Amino acid sequence: MPLPKDPAKIEEWKRKLSLAGKGRPSPLKGRKRSPEAVEKTRQALIKTCADPLYRKRQSETAKAKGYGKWMKGKKRSAESIEKSRQGNKGFKHSAESKLKISKSKAGVATTVGYRHTAETKQRIARSNTGRGNGMYGKNAVFNAGRGKSGWYRGWHFRSILELSYVVLVLESERVEWCSAELACPRIPYKDECGNDRTYAADFLVSNSRLIEIKPRRKCKDVDVLVKARAARRFCRKRGWTYEIVTPKRLSPTAVLSLVNTGLVVFDKAAK
Repeated sequence: MPLPKDPAKIEEWKRKLSLAGKGRPSPLKGRKRSPEAVEKTRQALIKTCADPLYRKRQSETAKAKGYGKWMKGKKRSAESIEKSRQGNKGFKHSAESKLKISKSKAGVATTVGYRHTAETKQRIARSNTGRGNGMYGKNAVFNAGRGKSGWYRGWHFRSILELSYVVLVLESERVEWCSAELACPRIPYKDECGNDRTYAADFLVSNSRLIEIKPRRKCKDVDVLVKARAARRFCRKRGWTYEIVTPKRLSPTAVLSLVNTGLVVFDKAAK
């Protein structure tokens, strides 16, 4: 069905073409075109796009339908956005296409100077919260947090307070203990915004006490109290107890002594 030369007949031609192919798979589906056919199509498009009449028709159509340069500074409707989203759903670039895009973007800093709007920032934050977060349900990585982290007798600590509790309390009382992160399943809870999260305490002592180490100034923080409620429910089901502990801190001299004897090795980022 050739393209009519009369501009008034273009829309009718498009409608007929759409109806003719409706419900039928494309004859080119699954077929790979030869380089000669691709080049022939490319040259035909170049010739068509060079036609002033064609360019004028395209410009008028874009202006009437509200796309292309005519959309500059305008906000798309929710229906238009959803239509585009559904049209692109499930689409994947081929490896060759990805390579071409990568080469075309090489050395181009497309985000330099770009700032997200407050609305976009909130949307990104919501999408990465709770189950949308890649770390949901997983143990924290080494060097996480702001405290000085390192190793003591094969156990990884994330703060001097944790190290102090082990040296001054657990080892002096000679009780059985282990990392709760490794010994217990993570505890599910909802934060103050209602988002799904998981939590692991610091120590499991005597296989019956779940211990969380916190500095005194943080013991009443909202997030700490929310986690504590979930942890106490978790412990009641097992006949355990849950405690938030602020231990006495090791002196700098004591820490230095542990380092000099090789018992404590700080992570590089903490040194």
